[in-house]
Amino acid sequence: MVPFFSVIIPSFNSSHYISNTLGSLKQQTFKDFEVIVVDDFSNDYLQLSDIVDGFNVSLNIQLFWHTENRNGAAARNTGVDKASGLYLAFLDSDDVW
Repeated sequence: MVPFFSVIIPSFNSSHYISNTLGSLKQQTFKDFEVIVVDDFSNDYLQLSDIVDGFNVSLNIQLFWHTENRNGAAARNTGVDKASGLYLAFLDSDDVW
């Protein structure tokens, strides 16, 4: 089934605050969405991966990595390419809904 929304989260060295971002998605009452996190060649990608795995039980999260730092716009574009939702929503890794 195609999700209604694809929430695209670009990430760069954000492991110390992305838990708040993912936690805010977990608390949404509307649940018909997928979450796409794109790491832009961070130094903390292992920690980010662990955090995403912890939230993957309750959220439909896909995690992708760039093999070189390409910038936030490129990470968003990667998320768009991977998205399958009818609509796109962008959420920065240090923001909450």
